[in-house]
Amino acid sequence: MAIEFDSPSCQHYLPQSVRSDFDAQVIDLEIAKLLSKRVIEPTGHSHGEIISDIFLRNKKDGNYRMILNLKKLNQYTNKMHFKMDTLNTIIKLIEKDCYMASIDLKEAYYSVSIRPSDRKYFHFMWRGTLFQFTCLPNGLSCAPRKFTKLLKPALSTLHLRGHVSSAYLDDMYLQGKTYQECVGNVIHSVRVVDSLGFVAHPAKSTFTPSQRLEFLGFILNSVEMTIRLTTEKATGLQTACNILLADPSPTIRDFACVIGKIVACFPAVCCGPLYYWSIERDKLSALHANQWNFDKEVTLSPQAVEELKWWANNVIDSYNVLTREGPNHTLTTDASMDGTRSTGGLWAAQEARNHINYLELLAVFLGLQAFCHPLHNTHIRLMIDNTTAVAVINHMGTCHSDILNTLSKQLWLWCLSCNIWISAAHIAGKSNQLADLESRQNNTDTEWMLTKNCLSRALTQLNFPPEIDLFASRLNAQFTRYVAYRPDSGAVAIDAFSLDWSTLNFYAFPPFSVIPAVLKKIRDDKATGVCVLPNWPTQAWFPLAMKMATCENVQLRADKYLLHLPSRPNATHPLHKQLSLLVCLLSGKP
Repeated sequence: MAIEFDSPSCQHYLPQSVRSDFDAQVIDLEIAKLLSKRVIEPTGHSHGEIISDIFLRNKKDGNYRMILNLKKLNQYTNKMHFKMDTLNTIIKLIEKDCYMASIDLKEAYYSVSIRPSDRKYFHFMWRGTLFQFTCLPNGLSCAPRKFTKLLKPALSTLHLRGHVSSAYLDDMYLQGKTYQECVGNVIHSVRVVDSLGFVAHPAKSTFTPSQRLEFLGFILNSVEMTIRLTTEKATGLQTACNILLADPSPTIRDFACVIGKIVACFPAVCCGPLYYWSIERDKLSALHANQWNFDKEVTLSPQAVEELKWWANNVIDSYNVLTREGPNHTLTTDASMDGTRSTGGLWAAQEARNHINYLELLAVFLGLQAFCHPLHNTHIRLMIDNTTAVAVINHMGTCHSDILNTLSKQLWLWCLSCNIWISAAHIAGKSNQLADLESRQNNTDTEWMLTKNCLSRALTQLNFPPEIDLFASRLNAQFTRYVAYRPDSGAVAIDAFSLDWSTLNFYAFPPFSVIPAVLKKIRDDKATGVCVLPNWPTQAWFPLAMKMATCENVQLRADKYLLHLPSRPNATHPLHKQLSLLVCLLSGKP
């Protein structure tokens, strides 16, 4: 494997840290192990070499891992944006009562050889001997991207066989609708990774399919459709919070470390963000006051102390749901400096002194209390013409405004006390609709459409006549009835995800980033319709989409005339040489 650089690297030597006798003994043992595995080798000096320091990190099993300090080298490596599967990717794959398994690739980075001419950048000195890494070391900034791309062909092979799987670096998640289907997934996956030279760690892998799986520090349950923290992860955060609360003079670094642990637990803690924004604000304030010196002390505000106590007291028993039903009710609110149009009332003199963002959020709260108090066990979609209010509600708070954060917490706690879940979406005010339309028309990335002839031939082959286009605008709608994602003069509705798809014969050419959400919506609504998808078998959603297909897909090969841009008829799609599409008739019905 080659290492790309943004700028030429320079010869560099990083002085070694002072070691304790114990650390030196551990390093001796680790170097002996790495030599026996041919992960490192003795070497001589080279022009342009970078000699880095080494340090130790504790492993979960009580052993140690020797890490190369690549801080200097990482300044020169190519920083390329890339997308990788995450826990959120996996959550969107999980179906009710499915079976799950996992494969942990043992010392996966050490299975990837570094190009000999690049090994000089991974030198270190120990007891007078110069060593170099022959394999991908931990700590290299470009390693996650390299390793993710390396596994893509393997995942593509498995996905084309119909196996649902995802990989987060060296941790592979496998899924099957039945026990036997998951067993087949495990068998084929082990064969594929073994053929590539990787080793499945028998102690850390879960080869036997189960409806309850421990993965990445979380417990996934497909029967209850819940996600929880492992006992180890939950108690670790609880201990960290208690230690921080007991420290009379914690550093910003200590504080930030605990905050990182809190954020990492969000997927399994339903109301976690409600008890986060004050501690995040304290951290940012302390960093600004101390010129971003993490080793300075921080004084915790009473609000931050209360939030840390909440985490310490509640993290053990917290959980979250893997999927949530769509909105059952919609509430549209609006506010001005004079009053709220949702309830028809005026502001009190003291309320009217607040910023319009606060008044919009207050209008939502008053509207919920006035119209939704009798409702329980329901999901309410809030339509608001203020983007700040939408963001504050969906994020369960903000660190930018204490008054908005406090009101948001009060609003959410009231809803949760009534067992009401809320989600907010933006709907432009009348004065902004024209500007929104102009903005939409200038955003060409959202306006590409299949040429009429290509779509007509595909629909004839599928023998399915759609009646509505779910992701369109007045410029690129394929059918008279269409749904837009922003206010549109000809749309029958805004935001396809707010509709019930079960009664629609739909056509959907969604933005690629929302494909997992589209597939989930089709499953949840037990809907049937035509979807245009990129032919990307490396993606985690690909096998799921293929399983939902009710007939043979229509493949549209890459061609410069495949896609059309209504506002610029002579334009050519930037990916026209490699973008192959599938027109699929998908169904979420059992």
